[in-house]
Amino acid sequence: MGGLVGCLRFVSWTGRDQHRVESGFHSAGRASIPVGREQSQISFASLLPAPLILMKVSVQDTQGGLARNRSSRQPRPGRYAVLKNSALCVGAVELLRRSNVNRAAKYTTAIVLAHLLVNIVHGLAHRKLSVGLPPTGSVFVIAVVLILPLIAMALLWTAKKRLGLIILSLSMFGSLLFGFYYHFWAVGPDAVHTQPATPWGTAFRLTAYLLLITELIGAYVGIHFLWIAKENSKKDIEVPISSKIRGQRPSH
Repeated sequence: MGGLVGCLRFVSWTGRDQHRVESGFHSAGRASIPVGREQSQISFASLLPAPLILMKVSVQDTQGGLARNRSSRQPRPGRYAVLKNSALCVGAVELLRRSNVNRAAKYTTAIVLAHLLVNIVHGLAHRKLSVGLPPTGSVFVIAVVLILPLIAMALLWTAKKRLGLIILSLSMFGSLLFGFYYHFWAVGPDAVHTQPATPWGTAFRLTAYLLLITELIGAYVGIHFLWIAKENSKKDIEVPISSKIRGQRPSH
């Protein structure tokens, strides 16, 4: 009779442990195996003594904690969104800079070649009308009016684009001042109003005005693209930083 009572107590005791284990697995959700396997393993574990059942629960709990630690180490997707947005902004700025550089080289080439062609015709009119320049004026024309714009045009098709724009701006602005002084301000053989009413005199006056226009446009082109290059260099610094600030998540 005593043995029967002991067996009943053992069965009721293991049933209470089984209910405790099952409720721990289903309520906490810390098992890394499906529910069906839990029930089959727990029903098998109900036949084991209580210490082995508690050991099984502790092992499963440890495995669940390791899985949670691994998942917590994964990087947050917000960081990849920040990097992606920054890369897109940098790519857009780089594309804009390249298009502006190509435009600067094309415009400079067009204006420098037009300026050179007008200078050739103007030089022929000087020779036909026997209009000379002082030695310093001749050196200035050869160096600043003719050679420096060609150097600037060549540099704009290389990596030294900024230097080319600086040389273009300075040479065109210097040529503009020189031509305005000798052709329209000073009184002398090089003034437009002293030229005869002949075909070459007309060519002299016409090319003097064309030189004034092309040199004004050339100076504007150089200064304009220098300003754009300066603004783009500022965006290279500001855009990635502002994108990172906008995409950054607040830390908890």
